[in-house]
Amino acid sequence: MFESRRPPGSVPADLAPGYHGIFLLFLLTFPGYFVYHFLVTLSVLPAFLAGYSTPMCLVSLPILGLVHARTALNRSKSEPARIEKALALFLVFYALVTLWQLSTRNMLDSAEAHPTVIAQFIALFLLSLYTPLLVRHMKALMLLVVMMTGMVIHNALNGGFISAALESYGITNSLITYQGYAFAYWITLVSLVALLREHPGRRAFVYLLAFVALFLNGARSEFAAALFAFLALEFLLARSKLNLVLGVLVAIGMFAAIYFLFENELQDYRVITIFTDYEDDLSVLDRRKMLADGLATIQAHPWTGRMGSYLGGEYIHSYLSAWVDLGAIGFFGFMLLQSLPVVHLWLNRRSLRNDSVLQQLFLLTVSTLLLSLVAKPFTQYLLPITLGVCARHARLRHHEHARRVAPA
Repeated sequence: MFESRRPPGSVPADLAPGYHGIFLLFLLTFPGYFVYHFLVTLSVLPAFLAGYSTPMCLVSLPILGLVHARTALNRSKSEPARIEKALALFLVFYALVTLWQLSTRNMLDSAEAHPTVIAQFIALFLLSLYTPLLVRHMKALMLLVVMMTGMVIHNALNGGFISAALESYGITNSLITYQGYAFAYWITLVSLVALLREHPGRRAFVYLLAFVALFLNGARSEFAAALFAFLALEFLLARSKLNLVLGVLVAIGMFAAIYFLFENELQDYRVITIFTDYEDDLSVLDRRKMLADGLATIQAHPWTGRMGSYLGGEYIHSYLSAWVDLGAIGFFGFMLLQSLPVVHLWLNRRSLRNDSVLQQLFLLTVSTLLLSLVAKPFTQYLLPITLGVCARHARLRHHEHARRVAPA
């Protein structure tokens, strides 16, 4: 007689067994990643976990594998699995290319990380697939975002952000860069923003925290991605588009006034160069050279690519890096994976305003596409996370539809 209504983002019991433990694993993987490195730089902890992400992958992968196997046994044949299959095919191809290239012993050190990348793709996909997005997690995520923002401010007030002072600690091989901090911050932030869909005031406060943290952090790509993704989401959700545009113009005017008042003090922050001398930035010039070198490799080896043909860090900072390492087939497979969340969002666009998981997916998809286009290689870890959330939403929609059509 009475239908049990779950809030958007809730997880059916048969979809994610033990999801409370999986949420804890999510906290250890992303905020924990951030906090661990912060404490190492303060000498509170020794760098006993090295880069942290690989040990976390080794711990989480068997746990998530067991959860996935248990869930797969209870799944119906009609349940959507297109994304899982597409990712599996891509990773199998990726692994075969890596094994083939390793067997030829014709790779530079830059290719040694690929087996670890494959393992972390699987772990992050499964973690995103089974981590629930529940209202009860809002306070914990809010506390974590405030705490992580405070850590960024602490480092900025003590001689620059961690990435700018790694050499002074003498432990550069054990710590992540500003990009790693921005990644962990962004994943935590997106989950929180999606839970605040009914709280515009709190969202505005979180946006302020985000832009302060990413600005002081110095991760220009993530700052631009966050700005674009948040503006796009708010534009789609806004009932009055005109008021939103006017508010954005007022904010731009305020920031411009602040810049001209404190121009000399702000010149040391990397994000400022996006708006001032971006074309002459050394990082931008280096990336142009990497693009030219990568395009030459693609032209010379269009079908097979040439994995590890570049020095460490000198990869194309875009989706074209997949063509360099995996050849034409791998490149088009990667582009197919990128398109799956876009198609899913388009098919479910009418539900965006009332669906927290869909908003989480929207923010991840926009940032993944933007960063893949201009800033990150195909090995960036945003993609498996985005695909995992997309697969989770597809399953939730399937379960919701099954409940509606089931007889009373």
